[in-house]
Amino acid sequence: MEKKLLEFNTIQEFELWKMDIEKYTKSSYVKEHGTYKSKSFTRTTFVCHRSGCYKSKGKGERHLKLQGTNKINAFCTAAIKLTETQDKCKIEFLETHLGHEHDLGNLFLSKLDKETIAAKLAAKIPMTAILDEVRDSVASEDLERLHLLTRKDLYNIEQQYNLSSTAVRHKSDAVSVQAWVNEVKENGCVLLYKPQGEIIDLYDLKENDFMLVIMNEGQNQMLRKYGQDCICIDSTHGLNAYGFELHTLLVLNEIREGFPCCFCITNRSDVEAMKIFFSAIRKKIDFAIQPRVFMSDMADSYYNAWIQVMEAATFRLYCTWHVDRAWRKNLSKINSKEKRDIIYKQLRTLMQETDEKAFDAMLASFLELLLTDPETQEFYEYFLKYYTNISKCWAYCHRMKSGLNTNMHIERMHRTIKYIYLNGKHTKRLDKAISAILKFVRDKLFDQVIIINKGKLCSKINSIRSRHIKSNSLSFESILPHEEGWQIFSSTSKDFYYIHEENKNCQCKLICTDCNICFHRFSCTCLDSSIKWNMCKHVHLLSKYLKTLPFAEEDIFENSDSTQELQIDLERGDIQESTSALATSLVPQSNVQSSLISRKEKIKTEILDILNILERVDSHAEIDVIQKALCPIKPTLAALKQPVIVSLPQTKEKVNENKNITPQRRFFPTKKQKKVLQKNKKPVPSEANSISLQLLNKNIP
Repeated sequence: MEKKLLEFNTIQEFELWKMDIEKYTKSSYVKEHGTYKSKSFTRTTFVCHRSGCYKSKGKGERHLKLQGTNKINAFCTAAIKLTETQDKCKIEFLETHLGHEHDLGNLFLSKLDKETIAAKLAAKIPMTAILDEVRDSVASEDLERLHLLTRKDLYNIEQQYNLSSTAVRHKSDAVSVQAWVNEVKENGCVLLYKPQGEIIDLYDLKENDFMLVIMNEGQNQMLRKYGQDCICIDSTHGLNAYGFELHTLLVLNEIREGFPCCFCITNRSDVEAMKIFFSAIRKKIDFAIQPRVFMSDMADSYYNAWIQVMEAATFRLYCTWHVDRAWRKNLSKINSKEKRDIIYKQLRTLMQETDEKAFDAMLASFLELLLTDPETQEFYEYFLKYYTNISKCWAYCHRMKSGLNTNMHIERMHRTIKYIYLNGKHTKRLDKAISAILKFVRDKLFDQVIIINKGKLCSKINSIRSRHIKSNSLSFESILPHEEGWQIFSSTSKDFYYIHEENKNCQCKLICTDCNICFHRFSCTCLDSSIKWNMCKHVHLLSKYLKTLPFAEEDIFENSDSTQELQIDLERGDIQESTSALATSLVPQSNVQSSLISRKEKIKTEILDILNILERVDSHAEIDVIQKALCPIKPTLAALKQPVIVSLPQTKEKVNENKNITPQRRFFPTKKQKKVLQKNKKPVPSEANSISLQLLNKNIP
């Protein structure tokens, strides 16, 4: 037994010495029990981390890890006895280990290594870059526990220092969501929160019902600005493991892109639940919205609840895609495949008819055809029950110039949240889903600010440009004057379309720069314009034709200088006002402070409040919450104070290794050499690390 007596002036010197000893001897010393305190000194005993017996904490359902437990099921003699007095730190160091080898695989990462890696993770350095830096350092150093770093170790450090996700505030999902709601109460973005297990008299919800309605100030402004035009609403599932659906209320902005204005996460989708959802919105905006178009899926719960809280819409429309999907699904009621194809083509023709009188005649003949055929009678009953009396919701002739045909804006938004913000994973935790939704809204608000100031190449602009190119193949001879506008003959059929001038003074951003006309200037009776709400090729052809007329410069395409200056001034004022309003909603309220000193004082008061709370804590679960909240402070501050520079391996020029290689003779060992090779085939355990280090040095530049 080797025993040493050492003295240190401070506890920091002892900790540095202990760190060096652990690194040199490839071992670790941990506290055996708590610290013994007396009036004149305190004593702490550190023992080898491999000393002792393994005690399983589980139920025995899982196998032990492949390398086995760190405990040797015996007593190791190595130990450190630390005695602290007022002026000195004395230690008794027994450095002889017994019963085990110094294996790197049984070591833990040191506290210093963990803090260094945590600082890099807090600085948002990718895990692959951290692993590359650690493994590239093997060439110039001895093999240490740090060089055995794996991605699993990085995930464990991330979780230990609470750097993995800011959304997870507690291991219990319900507690984490409640903590988030309490945190954002001052911002007012939570319009309604009803957790499970509680009964609130204000709402007609059961005890097991859950409802969360979210709308921040930026969404509130967008709903007030664009809510009178188009309202789209739909739901999706798969954002949590509890069966709660996400209901989204969406509007279309000035470039006809969808913008989500309110979210509702609930386990119910009936009329009463949606009525509570819309009532929370009306209470926030303080007026009833009367949209021009209201589009949803084929369930009536949304619109029935809407008209009870808000105002009825001019157009109540079903999403064409949902209608088509329902028809395809129920065509299985017809056994014959040939008849299914014929009926489906007739359904699509019936849907796309734009003349109301022709539609009524076609609908009557179609129903008669279904009724007379025995094989289609079941489908006839289905179509008669669900579609005949509500043709205004799905027929094209009843949605002319409505400006909306499908609900793809919401479908695209839901896919973006699932596959981009949640990386295509089925989220089990609700708090992570809420965090992804809020990040999506934040990015959409930034997009809106960019659109206001810089503009954006959106899908509508692309469609305008593509239609302009298609119009080059058309001839001016197909244009004829009409009483209320112009008449253009179709280039693909014998039909003809009418074009009317709608809004001459519109100043929107959907402009064809070649034609110098706005998206809303003319309207055409073709499907591309009246149903799909595009600037069709006929409008482009007409605008080019009008430019060739002698009066075009004065009457149609030119405004006076004073009018242009007034419009520019008004537009600049709108841009500044809209930008400042949206920017205010993007800045967190915690960052709006007068100075650094005032923010420090506020944090001091919050720390004092936490200390007072700590005195009243009476459970380990509450201690875990406080400790988890404090863990990311040190590594994050270290990342800000000292930026971490990652040395990535330099790329080398590619060299053809087979060039100018002289052929060599094969090596055939003798019997004596074979015996030596077989004898040295398996290295001695104590030399394993040195041999592996030599192999690494050969393979790593």
